Formats: sequence, structure tokens, C-alpha cells
Amino acid sequence: MDAGTYFAVLTSHCLALSKNSQTPSVRLYLQIKFNVESPDIQENKRMYADLWLSEKCIERTMHTLTKTFGWTGEDIEELNNNPTKLEGGTCLVVIEMEEYNGNLIPKIKYVNDVHRKLDSGKAKWISQNLSNKIKAYKAKSPKVEGGAAIPGADIDEPLPKGSTNTNADDELGLPF
Repeated sequence: MDAGTYFAVLTSHCLALSKNSQTPSVRLYLQIKFNVESPDIQENKRMYADLWLSEKCIERTMHTLTKTFGWTGEDIEELNNNPTKLEGGTCLVVIEMEEYNGNLIPKIKYVNDVHRKLDSGKAKWISQNLSNKIKAYKAKSPKVEGGAAIPGADIDEPLPKGSTNTNADDELGLPF
């Protein structure tokens, strides 16, 4: 297995303590399915990742548990007592190579949310804010016989004078 970003499925979890410092964590057992760069090559490797519960890391851990895996509980012991509560949750893991006893081994560095479609309220808000711009673009696009626009036909045309902002999020005031 090479370093990279992989799609993974959560198979089980438990509470754990680090060997040296006794720092608590939620240990995730993950089935690595494929590298997102080459999804046709299946990996099917089992790995674990620790979500640390230290003072510095707890917010990120809670974000991962709630936003990525949908945990709604408040008692962390629940994840130890019911090790398949979050089973089937999907994530993207970033794997880096780490030296251990003179050998390079793959290790999960980050556990991230899989990009999902927006909820319908946010999608509607974006659509309403972009409606006039989309209509204007379609109106100026070159036409073919029958009057249909050729989307993207004007892509090589320079931006209008004074228009240097290529990041549309800034001018729309989108919250992300």
C-alpha cells in the first residue's frame, strides 16, 4: 500500500489508551477499500486509527465522530460497550508512510469526511443566488442552429475588463 487518500468503511471501534502516556482515544478499525486516485484497484486492507481524546485533540475527535460517522451520543463509553454502533460509516483516510524498526509501514494520519451532496435548503440557497448569473451566461453563449446554446463554447474568451476575481465564492458571499 502506498501513501495517499483512500476510501474506507468503519467496521468497529473501542476506547483505548496509548502505551506510554496513557492518553485515551477512540480506536477505529477500518476496512480500506481503494485509493481515490485509482478506485478500480481494490485494497481490502484492515487498519486502525486512533482519535485522541486529549485536551488538544478532543474537538477534532468529536467533529470526526459526529460529522463523519453520525455519532449523537454524549457518553463516550457507549462506543466501547457497543463496538459496532457506528459500523458501516464511510470516510476518507490519508495514509502516510512511517518508519518503524527500520521499515516503512503505512499509517493512517487523518480521518476525514466523505464529501456528500448538500442538503436541499443549502442547494436551493445557492441556486437562488446564482440564478441570474447562470441565465446571463446562457444568454451570451454562442448559439447553434435551432437556437440552443453550446455550454462552454466561450471558455477561451478573456474575462471582461476589470474582472480579475476568478473565485466566485468571494463575490457571492458564500459561507464556505
